[in-house]
Amino acid sequence: MSRIEDLAEAIVFAHEEGVSAVDAGERHAQELEQTAVFAAAALSPPTTPPSSLSSKLAADALKFCAEEQQLGPQERPGFTTPHPRSNGALLAFALGAAAACLVLWLARPGASAPSVAQLRAETIASNAGLRQDWTPGPSPLRGAVKGDVVWRQEHQDGWLTFRDLPELPAGRAYQLWIVDGEREGAPVDGGVFTIDANDEETLVTIRPTLPIGAPKAFVVTVEDRGGVVVSKQEHVVAIASL
Repeated sequence: MSRIEDLAEAIVFAHEEGVSAVDAGERHAQELEQTAVFAAAALSPPTTPPSSLSSKLAADALKFCAEEQQLGPQERPGFTTPHPRSNGALLAFALGAAAACLVLWLARPGASAPSVAQLRAETIASNAGLRQDWTPGPSPLRGAVKGDVVWRQEHQDGWLTFRDLPELPAGRAYQLWIVDGEREGAPVDGGVFTIDANDEETLVTIRPTLPIGAPKAFVVTVEDRGGVVVSKQEHVVAIASL
């Protein structure tokens, strides 16, 4: 009988005949817990297992899945399983344990998040944010700007879309300003950005430097490449009033 068969037999008799798993040797305790589901499913006789054994195997399977989820790729212990034999009840249980492990794996942290474009589209479709089209500003650098602002007050973020803004002079950049109806003083800096292709739609994420209480307007100006703390608003190229 192979070493895995010894381990499986120790687990089965420990539940059916009252023999403690410790009797199989302290050096095998951790290995018994990790191989119980696989060995029992492959080697047990084709009869319905006692309910206590099924419960223990189910708990062991979920525990093993949880441990796998917490370990990094280089930390997961290696193991092999024998070829399965015909066993209706335990085979069904093994498949159920595998499905539970798959669900935990798919729900693991780090699953791919929706893209910025997807978030914007979902926000518009669900009417979960404020939306306003751009109006060209008074500056001769405004061009024939098109696009809009989408703002999510609850999340304190949003997106700008642009098309047909003119090319920037050398050493300059666009900067967004948010006029907050609940804040006195200068508008809040919403981020500095540039546009590579003016004849294509560009999507820009809003990153306010301060919390926004009640946005009244979004204003885009042309500033020095690194942005400024307070704009003189000499070149306002786009305005979206809410």
